[in-house]
Amino acid sequence: MNKTIKPTRVVAMAVLFVLIMVIYLAFLYNLQIVQGEEYYNKSKEITNTKRTVTAARGNILDRYGRVLVSNKECYNLKIDTAKLFKNDDPNAVILELVRMVEGYGDSYTDDLPISMSPPFEYDPDMTDIQRTMLEAYFKDKARERILPENPNAVELLSYMRTRYGIDNSYSAEEMRIIAGVRYSINVRYAINTADYMFVEDASMELIASIMENKLPGIEIERAYVRVYGTEYAAHLLGYTGLMTQEEYERYSLLNYATNAYVGKDGIEYAFEEYLHGQDGEVIETRNPSGTVLSTVYLKEPVPGNHVYITIDIALQEQVERILANGVENVLIKDRKQTRAEGIARGDYDPEMKDEITGAAAVVVDVRTGEPLAIASWPTYDVSTPVQPGADGRLRPGLHLQALRGHGRPHRPRHRIQHRDPHQVRGRVHQVRRRGLRP
Repeated sequence: MNKTIKPTRVVAMAVLFVLIMVIYLAFLYNLQIVQGEEYYNKSKEITNTKRTVTAARGNILDRYGRVLVSNKECYNLKIDTAKLFKNDDPNAVILELVRMVEGYGDSYTDDLPISMSPPFEYDPDMTDIQRTMLEAYFKDKARERILPENPNAVELLSYMRTRYGIDNSYSAEEMRIIAGVRYSINVRYAINTADYMFVEDASMELIASIMENKLPGIEIERAYVRVYGTEYAAHLLGYTGLMTQEEYERYSLLNYATNAYVGKDGIEYAFEEYLHGQDGEVIETRNPSGTVLSTVYLKEPVPGNHVYITIDIALQEQVERILANGVENVLIKDRKQTRAEGIARGDYDPEMKDEITGAAAVVVDVRTGEPLAIASWPTYDVSTPVQPGADGRLRPGLHLQALRGHGRPHRPRHRIQHRDPHQVRGRVHQVRRRGLRP
């Protein structure tokens, strides 16, 4: 038997349908008409940014393929100045960031060569890069005619307190911290150098804390840090660092990025063009909160080539130890003799310095003449970060004999003419034409 639909139910269904349509239309009206301009402006804030992807630097290996220098993936913290200075008190944010960094045992970049506490004085051991930056800063601020010519450290910090709006509620030490970060950001507009990287190789605890607290103006970038897998052969391996202005003028011809790390000494310097690799490029799409929505590679990064040297690192270790022990024995014997002779003459000076200022030892393969170990004394631990001296170099001179390649038929041989005055005009070295996976 067929059942008829009651008219009341039809009316109820129609009313419900109309009600749903009214709610839906009201929502659309509010979204497109009432708040349409707001959402349109937000959509325009989505940004597409082209970013350089740093290529992994090639490894350095000894004659038997043991890795001496390699890379470790790390994360750097970069300050977004546009977001930072939108805050009512960016100085308070900077101080909070610094305290957080120090609290987790990390270190931040401070290029200002002035002592951290009163009495404020210039660092007598400032590097060439710091001196160049400081001179460029003076030259840039000379147009304001507020900063005196060749100001002392106190005058410079006094100017910075006013220039950066660091009020008197901050102590002298806090003012110095804030001024150091503000200067490090500001000086990069006065000199063509790398972008300011607030923290390099940040710990995961620090990154998690910054993300949890949603501190403004901080961006996280993936990068690589050089890892030295040996404590020996420091004078051979060398080290890397940010480019100076002079180095940028040279390497910019090879399409190096302004924030590229380059070899400063030793093998890192001699084989820079082989180790460096080719950076890639990506376009990142971000929403207004800074979240990356998509990443599109325009050019894939090409990792650097590996470099083999003739040194046997196990033998190098033994030679360095033997040399150090031999020098120490000679010094002990010489000190005793000098003391005895000085006492006999009545003019013994306990503060007298040792006459031996340096020593070296070389072990070569008698069949080929290839250096197997080149030791020097005194030396330093290459796996420990070392600040360059005033001349920007860790050690004078370079033993390039160990860079001469040894024949392996499946590896192509390359020739280079070293044009740096600190380099021996050497010839042949061996490069393994195989990339390092980033």
